[in-house]
Amino acid sequence: MIKLKLSDAQKFKIHIEEKIKRDSLFFHEYKTAAGHLNQIWQMQKEAEQDRKQEFAAETPNNIIAFCGERGSGKSSVMLSFVNAVINCGKEENVLSFDKAVRENGWSHAAVTIDPSMFDEVHNIVDIVLAHIYQSFADAYEADNQRLDTYEREKMIGLLAKTYKSLSIIKKKEKMLDDEYDIAGNVSKLQKLGQSTRLKQDLRELIDHYLMLLPGLVSSKKDAADWKSKKLLIAIDDLDLCNEHAYEMAEQVRKYLILPNVVVLMAIRIEQLQMGVEEKNREDFKQVIAGRNNDPSIAREMKDMAERYVTKLIPMARRIYLPELRSDQVSLVPESREDQQGKDDVVRTTEESKKADNEESLEQTILRLIREKTGMYFVTPEEGPSYFVSANLREFVNLASLLMAMPTPTPTPDDDQTRLDNIDTFQSYFTEGMLKKNISWERLEWFLEIMKNADSVRNYNIGMYLNGLLDSAKQEYDLYQNSLCEFPNMSLSFVAERLASVSRFRTRREDWRLFYYIRVYYTILLNARLCANGKIPFSITGGFLWGNRLGGLLPAVTIRQNQHMMNRERFFIPALRGWNETASVLHDSENSLSVPEKDASQAYVSKIEDEHWLAETVCWLLLALVSAHNGKTNFRKNYMNRAPIVYNNYAVPSVEIEISLENYIVNLCDPEDLYRIANLELLGITRERIQPVLEAMKAHNAPVIRQAKIVAANMDLADRLLQYCQIHNDYKERTQSKEDRTYRLYGLFFKNVRNYLKMQGAGEADWTQLWIPTGIKEDGQIEGVSIDMNRLFTKLCAAAAAILRENSGEGSDSENAKEGYISYEEGQRKKQEFAQQVQTVAQVDYARGLRTISGALQNKTADHARFMLETIGNSIQKYTFREKKLPAGFDPVPLIQLYEEVVDLCVTDPKKEITEIQHNTYRAIARIKDVIG
Repeated sequence: MIKLKLSDAQKFKIHIEEKIKRDSLFFHEYKTAAGHLNQIWQMQKEAEQDRKQEFAAETPNNIIAFCGERGSGKSSVMLSFVNAVINCGKEENVLSFDKAVRENGWSHAAVTIDPSMFDEVHNIVDIVLAHIYQSFADAYEADNQRLDTYEREKMIGLLAKTYKSLSIIKKKEKMLDDEYDIAGNVSKLQKLGQSTRLKQDLRELIDHYLMLLPGLVSSKKDAADWKSKKLLIAIDDLDLCNEHAYEMAEQVRKYLILPNVVVLMAIRIEQLQMGVEEKNREDFKQVIAGRNNDPSIAREMKDMAERYVTKLIPMARRIYLPELRSDQVSLVPESREDQQGKDDVVRTTEESKKADNEESLEQTILRLIREKTGMYFVTPEEGPSYFVSANLREFVNLASLLMAMPTPTPTPDDDQTRLDNIDTFQSYFTEGMLKKNISWERLEWFLEIMKNADSVRNYNIGMYLNGLLDSAKQEYDLYQNSLCEFPNMSLSFVAERLASVSRFRTRREDWRLFYYIRVYYTILLNARLCANGKIPFSITGGFLWGNRLGGLLPAVTIRQNQHMMNRERFFIPALRGWNETASVLHDSENSLSVPEKDASQAYVSKIEDEHWLAETVCWLLLALVSAHNGKTNFRKNYMNRAPIVYNNYAVPSVEIEISLENYIVNLCDPEDLYRIANLELLGITRERIQPVLEAMKAHNAPVIRQAKIVAANMDLADRLLQYCQIHNDYKERTQSKEDRTYRLYGLFFKNVRNYLKMQGAGEADWTQLWIPTGIKEDGQIEGVSIDMNRLFTKLCAAAAAILRENSGEGSDSENAKEGYISYEEGQRKKQEFAQQVQTVAQVDYARGLRTISGALQNKTADHARFMLETIGNSIQKYTFREKKLPAGFDPVPLIQLYEEVVDLCVTDPKKEITEIQHNTYRAIARIKDVIG
């Protein structure tokens, strides 16, 4: 892997590589430049031979240009190559310089010109002459015996002659005035001749200087060992001199394309072309007057500039620096010893030392962010990381910022250090990422949202994301039409809309914005976590994924491979859930004391003192995996973190929700289980339960830590969900459905464990949860580990059994014959149908399929439901066979129509559907042409 070294001395200035190695970041560019230099040397030699034989031979172009955007490393590469050329005869020839190039004495035959030397007085030829004069004067002053009088006088004479010619050219106005001499003064012609001889004078001067150079800089003994034939001129950022870019380029073209000179440039070609184009517009302003808006004029001006620059710097001699490829380059910070010549690499942790030869730039940056701030980010699937800029200078700025941060220890005691680092990183994120890479229209909105209070931030971001879609696509928002609804102040509200909007926005600009939203939330959540040790409920709202949790595990088959129930999220009566939880804890069918019960509500009594710990732990465990389920005006399940026991001792009339998401979120704050279970109402004081909660937190610290990592890092949580959805099927044969369910939950927790380990978050066993079982006389709390796979399996099996009992299929009741269905069954059917048509089926539809009708002759609700279920069954069979959803199929209109028809079947199954609903059905029924 290519290595990029970054030392403290080189972080904020040009980086010159002392020795080019094959794993150097720009080795390919160095090698290409060496090939160009060899070619120029050979072409100049052949041209010189032709000239001696009196053949017409134009001086070959002698320019090599390192091209790229600002900050891409042009100057560093050019100067590193100059250094390599100077030392090419002293070290291993890794760049394949020809023998003639290696034998040239480059040490004092190299002139470096930077943009700070350019002004209205001095130009490129001035600077070259000054360098030659100063080198000569310094050497002569140091030892005036090195040259005889003749050679010294000749050198001074050539310098004077060349400078005189240059001075005449620089005074253009005076020279033009002198040309028009009515008296015919011949001395004026002499001046004109001198000016036209500048190129020849400069060549003679450089030739003589190169001939004298060994004697000037070496002893007579050493001078015999080397000689210089060519001068190397390196010009940095010629295009930065905007006002005089064209004049400087002209000087190079007219005077420095010489057979004894090689010119290197570090340049942004586009900016030089703009300077030339501006000069052309000035020269032709009379021609284009009044036609500035004519596209043909603009095109011609641009073409003229491109042709000029192409003649000056041929395309074949341009070496374009590549964008920084984070997956092909590794970062190697240098130690002080390394800067003194030792090959010693310093990393911040033992893990870093192991990764020296394994990490890409992206992996290094993400690891540094994790080590310094505790924040976890993952490579975007749609392309390279947004943290690793393709621009070398921007990358160095970020890497330097991170490496300069103190490394906090992985303990809560160092949270302040971590918080300070997060604040520093947030400043970089705002100034160095948001403001540079997001358009002002969106940036203004983003900065305004960042000032929002927690109570409205999530809703405002969600609404903004919805606004990125046109009105037609907004109607098909998958999660707005789903069976479950989550608080619009929860993080799941944002996550769902990010997923929904990204289905329709494919530009990289949009994906960058979506990623920055996740970065922003990660910064916000981790800052609050460091400040008080808790995941802020005001930001998460208790939900991370919401409806995106669907498809995490294969569904449970309820009846004849037709109706299914989610394993990752399902509903169960609170009392039944308590009893199943108690059976896992105590291996017996314990039941609550229920003093009063009716068809719609159940009540619980206070916890008895005799078995207070056992009953309390049962409530805590149920609260750990539960969420409160209410009903919206549209009869949707409304999830929230309200207590699952009401203040009148009632439990919800609608089933509570059990989900894997609840387990992860509620683990972040075990103390909040006291509120969710409403234990104070049940007679357990906070003081009495606090030692129990503290013991649970201490014994379950590793898994609680990982739960906080998932909840605080939106990018990580999003990728974890995708990882588990991809690796969600248990392939081995099992003896029973319950055994398969148990293994599927085990697979989920294994995926969580493996993924978090891959991301550097450590290891924890999510399947084992420590719970208290007793309190000794000395106050020490005893406990055991329970199998969470078993708990979820028991609850899932009970929920599935209830669905089977209430399915109503095969019922001989009058209502069933007439098409009536109960409200509860209608809700179940909606959930199963949504699961069936919007996920890839894990089991085939085993029964025979009826033909899908293109239109309904019988428009009653029960017949429409029957035909829609036929479509659903066909989709299930298709997705099981093809392992994908039908191309171009949007499930939302189908789900919405089915919900409307089911609602009619609850009240009046013989009522006909509306004409609009029938038209919707006919549009949906066209899917038969796709699925067969």
